[in-house]
Amino acid sequence: MNFKEDIKVLRNYSLVALGIENDMFEIHRLVQFATRKWLEQRQEMERWKETYIAIIADAFPPGRYENWKRYRMLFPHAVLVLEYQPIKKSFLRGWTAVLSNAAWYAAEQGRYDEAEQMNRRALDGYEKVLGKEHPSTLTSVSNLASVLRFQGKYDEAEQINRRALDSSEKVLGNEHPSTLTSVSNLTLVLRDQGKYDEAEQINRRALDSREKVLGNEHPDTLISVSNLALVLRDQGKYEEAELMNRRALDDREKVLGKEHPDTLTNMQDLLALAEISDRFG
Repeated sequence: MNFKEDIKVLRNYSLVALGIENDMFEIHRLVQFATRKWLEQRQEMERWKETYIAIIADAFPPGRYENWKRYRMLFPHAVLVLEYQPIKKSFLRGWTAVLSNAAWYAAEQGRYDEAEQMNRRALDGYEKVLGKEHPSTLTSVSNLASVLRFQGKYDEAEQINRRALDSSEKVLGNEHPSTLTSVSNLTLVLRDQGKYDEAEQINRRALDSREKVLGNEHPDTLISVSNLALVLRDQGKYEEAELMNRRALDDREKVLGKEHPDTLTNMQDLLALAEISDRFG
């Protein structure tokens, strides 16, 4: 029998079904269970775990808004990867990459406990495979810090952000884009803690360096513009905050489009600023 005939037999017994969009199969739990037991008996489970991880790692696109639909489809498979930590180091990097990508999606959905668990496992994997100061490891450190911030764990988030920043400056240099991302992330948690003067100072450093390295309209530069607007607003510097907000909004509409989540967030920030300045200005 060939593959199509095998699938036809399984579908006739309702053991395999086509997905909603006819681009993937949904396998009955009984078939999954029987397959796992068969592989365990033949001592082939580890080999097929490694194959599964390699396929999922290759299928995951970069964590961006445009790839949301694909992430929604792949995320349940990534959750299963948590259970399949490979023994061989050659497959461990792919495993950590899957968890890191899945953690981004979970955080974007507000599923912070899942995102924290995935980020911690990913960070542990990167440290084992690549070392504590590898750029991919430092990105994983920053990702974990961001999730901790979203959970309100500000002290730990600040501590981990400073680790990421110190190591990035040492390994990559003060003006490397990844270092500047660490700078930007640190300003956010400082703002959350009410450390506005330090947050403003560090934000201006990030903005100046991003304008120099990336250009005035790069999305990362606009993140720094938007973040600086927020901390200026928090300090009651409403006029400068409005200028920064309008700059970020105008450039994001131009670069990202009017319906991009970052553009819509900027619009909300500008409306909030107008309300606050009218009330207290």
